[in-house]
Amino acid sequence: MEEKKNVQNNNVKEKKEKKEKKEKKEKNVKTKKSKKKIIIAVIIVVVILALIAAFILYHYSQLRTLTDEINKVSSIEFVNEDGSIKQDASIDMNIKTKGKYAIVEKTLKDYMNDTIKVAKESEDVEQAINDLMLISSIDKIAYDAPDFTETKQKISDAKQKILDYFNKLKEKSNKENLLNAINDKDVGNYYKELYKTLALDEESEQSLDSALTELESQEGAIESVFDYFSNMINFLSDNKNVWKIEDGQLLFYDQEKLNEYNSLILNMPQID
Repeated sequence: MEEKKNVQNNNVKEKKEKKEKKEKKEKNVKTKKSKKKIIIAVIIVVVILALIAAFILYHYSQLRTLTDEINKVSSIEFVNEDGSIKQDASIDMNIKTKGKYAIVEKTLKDYMNDTIKVAKESEDVEQAINDLMLISSIDKIAYDAPDFTETKQKISDAKQKILDYFNKLKEKSNKENLLNAINDKDVGNYYKELYKTLALDEESEQSLDSALTELESQEGAIESVFDYFSNMINFLSDNKNVWKIEDGQLLFYDQEKLNEYNSLILNMPQID
């Protein structure tokens, strides 16, 4: 009996030891799994922080580059002291930024470059005005008298050319057109708002408003000049039987018509 009891005790002891070993093994496995999970979590956190840092650094560097480029464009002087346009003025069209920032940079540079191109057409406009001033010379009158078909066409063409020029300038000086240039581009609201912020601050908005007002004023004055010369030529054409050119002078047979003509040419509008 004693021997049998000892055997039973040994069996119980062995079972207990096996159970403890099993529980210890399971505990070690759980501990290892727990440590592995902690390591993975730490790696994930490190990766996320690295990505965030890279994201912030990328956007910061791109924004700084974009701002620098826009400042360069804004500081370009393309008007001489006498008010004429510098024909050698240019914008660096190389795009320095990347991704969506590049779209913002290109959109603004394209708009400013197109504006300068339009402004440079002022030389053609000045030449057209200078040619217009010669229309009233005796030689020009004698050349195309008495119907002035060629002169009338030149006045009409020159007027249309100058009005087209002013319309293009007004279009480029319109702040809404400047701000809306980004609207059809494939960028999100962040980039569109960034473009608008960089394109138009309070000072540049005031400058555009002043420029647009001045353009409209100048356009009206120049249009009056063209109307003046048109009226003069039309008067001579309509009354071709009461005047002639003799010894380099315009002579009228009719005093009343001469008075009308003198009244007409003495009211030449001024361009400031």
